[in-house]
Amino acid sequence: MTIDLQKMKERLESKQQELQVQMSELRKEAGAPEGWSEPAEDYVELEEAASELTNRSQGQSIFANEVLLLTEVRAALKRIAEGNYGMCVQCGQPIAQKRLEALPWAAYCIKDEERLEQERSFMI
Repeated sequence: MTIDLQKMKERLESKQQELQVQMSELRKEAGAPEGWSEPAEDYVELEEAASELTNRSQGQSIFANEVLLLTEVRAALKRIAEGNYGMCVQCGQPIAQKRLEALPWAAYCIKDEERLEQERSFMI
C-alpha cells in the first residue's frame, strides 16, 4: 500500500487553514478588557480578575500549541513539495502508513518519536 500524496496534501492544507482560523479567533479572544490593569476594589472584582487571568493563560497555552502544530503541518507540506514526505527526518526510514494516516504531519518514525519524547521528559 502506498501513500496517496495528493490526499495527504489536501488533508494538511485543510488542517493548516483550520489552525489559522482557530489562531485568529484566539487572538480576538485574548484582547484585554477595559480596566484590566486597574486594581480590583473588592473581592468580587478580584475574583473576576483572577478568573480572567486564568482564562487568558489557558488561551495563551492553546495558542502556543496551535502555533507548534501549524509549524509541523507546514513542514509536512514542505516535505511533500521536496519529495521526502513519509520518511523519518531523523533516521530516513519510512514512517508507517497508519501513523501518517493518523498524523499526516508526523516527521518521525515511531522509534525516533519515542526516543525524542523520552529525551524531552528528562529535560522537564
